[in-house]
Amino acid sequence: MISRWLSVAFFLLFSLPLKADLLDGFGAESMVGKAPSFTLQDLEGKEQPLAQWRGKLIMLNFWATWCGPCRAEMPGMERLWQHYRDQGLVVIAVSVDEGMERRVAKFVEILKLSYPILLDAEEVVSDHYQVSALPHSFLIGGDGELIASIVGEREWDSPEAYALIESLLAANSATKGE
Repeated sequence: MISRWLSVAFFLLFSLPLKADLLDGFGAESMVGKAPSFTLQDLEGKEQPLAQWRGKLIMLNFWATWCGPCRAEMPGMERLWQHYRDQGLVVIAVSVDEGMERRVAKFVEILKLSYPILLDAEEVVSDHYQVSALPHSFLIGGDGELIASIVGEREWDSPEAYALIESLLAANSATKGE
């Protein structure tokens, strides 16, 4: 038991500078604190609480169909999701489109997005996350702690993004004792 804790502590001690460098290199701002919890409806009208993904590394992305940079980054997010979902990554896209569920559903269908799409038409959740520009993504650890805030379009299927996600997945696994 003690050796497991020592190996986790050793991993975390030496991975912190690497994680900080990767966050900086990807234009992400480190964050501290608990991610605000929420429950939103998906495109089928089913309630989806954030807590159901506890234990996973979460990429929470706020977007809208009218946002050009949002549309541009979403295919890369799909490729990132496809590559890492079996390793513990969950990509969740929260649409802030007002009263346009059909438009959001059509957009998702055209881009063939398979990750969870949630609706925040009244922008209650985006207000809790203090989203002031789109796209805006947050990385949340399996323990529910905020890791980073990323404002603006990113290439989510780039080597830099993959390196960042792999580092965070490894840290997430280490803290779970896997």
